[in-house]
Amino acid sequence: PGCSSGEELDQLREKQRQIGPLYNDVELFSTSGISQHYGCHYGPDGYVELATFLIRNIAKQYYNGTDTVNIRPPNIKHAFYSDNRTKIKILFEGSRIQSWPADTVYGDVTIVNHSMKDYIYLDGVYGNISGGTVSGDTLILNLITPSFATKISYLPASRDLTDQQVYEGPFLRNPRRLGALSFFEFPIADSLVTAVSLQHLIYSVNNRDVTLNWTTVSEENNAGFEVYRIRKDDNADWTKVGFVQGSGTSFVPVNYFYNDIGLNSGRYNYKLKQIDFNGNFEFFSLNNEVNIGLPPKFLLYQNYPNPFNPNTKIEFDTPAESDVTIKLYDISGKVIKTIVKNSFNAGYHIVQLNSSDLPSGIYYYTIYAASNGNEKFIATKKMVVVK
Repeated sequence: PGCSSGEELDQLREKQRQIGPLYNDVELFSTSGISQHYGCHYGPDGYVELATFLIRNIAKQYYNGTDTVNIRPPNIKHAFYSDNRTKIKILFEGSRIQSWPADTVYGDVTIVNHSMKDYIYLDGVYGNISGGTVSGDTLILNLITPSFATKISYLPASRDLTDQQVYEGPFLRNPRRLGALSFFEFPIADSLVTAVSLQHLIYSVNNRDVTLNWTTVSEENNAGFEVYRIRKDDNADWTKVGFVQGSGTSFVPVNYFYNDIGLNSGRYNYKLKQIDFNGNFEFFSLNNEVNIGLPPKFLLYQNYPNPFNPNTKIEFDTPAESDVTIKLYDISGKVIKTIVKNSFNAGYHIVQLNSSDLPSGIYYYTIYAASNGNEKFIATKKMVVVK
């Protein structure tokens, strides 16, 4: 509630909630529970709080920020009944719910209590939830009577607030007070069932390239698999690196693969996020650690793209810590510029060349490398600038 309300807004928010699992380059953010919300805008403290939440995600995405714990809002993953249908259990991704929130009290003369149980709807109706608890990653709703509702909603915009203009809580939050994403008419399953039965998830390594292979025994409503990677040597979060389209509904085994190319040395792990067409999802993790070793020798690769304008990449390998210089020459052998001159650790490296200040023509780039063990390496390759 705020600038607008109604079921159309509920449907819009639900579509927004589903964007994250469906698109690799979208990060979801929740404004639920931001302080000093006046309907369409916030007070000064509210904008500071909003900026604080946002900057953590921006720093991670663009500035290699290391503050990556609980910076994503809780997003509903599964909702299902207990055996006797007197409880509904909700699993979230992104981050977990910290606790069941206490009631919020309003008013100076007329005291009004708002309780979270009245802002979670079963088939569009509230009043059958007595309270809730949190156990690990699961929010457990206690029901007054057994329920056969098929859909659950949280903070619907169509809620009629007769006692105040703007809803000020309580809210479901993660441990850093970031509000959970609202959800609208999310399906409640009879039990926790998976839409995809995975037979195996394995990998193979070829130099710097990793190939993941997996097989499904059966699939129901399967939109596809997001592929996530983490480098265990870094203090970093999981990174979404690709998407593999699913087979919808299938009752025969289906084989899938994903190639992750050009990794640096280090220890890695992978997981798959299987997503159905309703936005529900489940994770499957690779049981083994993937190790990309150090290069066995010095090597200079052909630049890519080539021919190029204006930018190209030059890759090279160093088997040990080395001093490296790469120089650019014109066709007469004259040094045009030094592309790089630096010390590099053992590993796989990439440098960029911008040709904005160069005329079209044929050029040569030469690497001069020397390790601390006095091993030396010189190699030259040709590149073409076309404008």
